[in-house]
Amino acid sequence: HFLQLVLQEGNTKMDSRVLDAYRDMAYINFIMADYNRSLSNLDKALEIATLYDDIYSIKLMIADIYKETDMYDDALKILEDLQPKIKEENTLYGKLLQMKCSILRILGDTDALAIAQKSEQLLIKMKDFENLSETMNQAGIIYYTKGDVTNSLLCLDKSYKYAEKINNLAIMSKVSGNLGAIYHATGMISKAQEFFDRSIQISKKISDQQGYIAGCTNLGILYLNKGLFDKAEILFNEAVEMSREISSRLNECIAVANIGEIMFKRGLDYKALEYYNRSFEIARELKVPIGEGIYHLSTARMYIENKMDGNVRKMLDAAFKIFTEAEEVLYLSDCYRNKALHEFMQGKIE
Repeated sequence: HFLQLVLQEGNTKMDSRVLDAYRDMAYINFIMADYNRSLSNLDKALEIATLYDDIYSIKLMIADIYKETDMYDDALKILEDLQPKIKEENTLYGKLLQMKCSILRILGDTDALAIAQKSEQLLIKMKDFENLSETMNQAGIIYYTKGDVTNSLLCLDKSYKYAEKINNLAIMSKVSGNLGAIYHATGMISKAQEFFDRSIQISKKISDQQGYIAGCTNLGILYLNKGLFDKAEILFNEAVEMSREISSRLNECIAVANIGEIMFKRGLDYKALEYYNRSFEIARELKVPIGEGIYHLSTARMYIENKMDGNVRKMLDAAFKIFTEAEEVLYLSDCYRNKALHEFMQGKIE
């Protein structure tokens, strides 16, 4: 209502409160995953912003939207442009670094951990708990991909506590999901389910669509591994539907691949291939190598276990190359195991 009154008076150039109103509305749109409306409000804010910090913060919000909608190259272009312009002691610099770290991690770039470590020192010094929490979350994920579970849990625990300190529910939801994933992978199933449930509950509370999708996916994988295929399929289909609603192609790619895993476990191999192929198409479209690697590995494993004809060695080599460059230790171990099994079946090793 305030914004409508000021617009009627024609004072948009004069009143800084209008700028704040546009940014606040853009943030609400962002949380609700209404990215087009969020971008529209940010464009309007950018038109009336005059201070450098305002311009930089708006551009960082735009980069964040690009990241959430899988437009990684566009997001990185903004970050690269802003990095030399923002001073290190500015709180925006920490936000820039943690966002850059997040994108590079998704794209499999090995510079991600170095950026996370640099960010941590700067943010501790500045007591910027929000960006510190985000950075510790990214560091936790990276350590986990390196096989360092101890440091991963340490970083994620720090991340949750920093977020809790400033009552940032969005980050608390995200970190809960990551903690659940690690406890799940290390066999602590009840602990994993506790964190997955917490993540979903917080996401619902704040209408965080991305967080809710991640929670559905994580809990679905837990059910999949427990053999509860029907429950898992319901959650994965919900993740696919919501991902499409908010145009999150990366989340859709992951959920579709997981439905393929259900079909494979049920013995419906050709149906599984249909889902793997669909997931692969999305991964290639987004230029996200991890998605392609998962496709190659899943398809190769299915061919091996069913003794089907196919260029299994080529698929495993492609997956191995992707996971090596991205330092995905867990997937690399799967590659080694399937390579050994394939060679054994070919009579190359005894």
